[in-house]
Amino acid sequence: MLLVTDSDDERDLYRSAMPLHGFRVSCVALQDVSWAVGEQRPDVLVLNMRLGADETWAQLEEMQCGGALNVPGVLLTGSVRADGANRLRARNNGCAAFVATPCSPAGLARILRSVISGARGLVVMQPERFQPADGQIPVRGTPESE
Repeated sequence: MLLVTDSDDERDLYRSAMPLHGFRVSCVALQDVSWAVGEQRPDVLVLNMRLGADETWAQLEEMQCGGALNVPGVLLTGSVRADGANRLRARNNGCAAFVATPCSPAGLARILRSVISGARGLVVMQPERFQPADGQIPVRGTPESE
């Protein structure tokens, strides 16, 4: 997993905890994402940045997760419920999942496994309750299906 975040606490948490869930974590700055994807070839890109920041969207639009990078993206954000415009913008830029924070390492691990297995269009408002139904990969995670 390639992690891009502007939070030192979150970076430290995921860097130390995600290996316990079977994920190798590399952390990079936003401006180094394209280079790191080419060099490290991660299974999934996890982004958690201020969605209002112009540089966040500019980089995401340049990268096209799942498109030019050919790596599915998972966008962590504190504004899932009321933020339809950002959900659409993230999906249009190749993000496979739009996930509410806070998100524990265990919750993130379940979501990442689904995305790596091919799930797309997930909107996860309650990461701790997220479970693919009956071992199936959901097409869209909603509060009703979580």
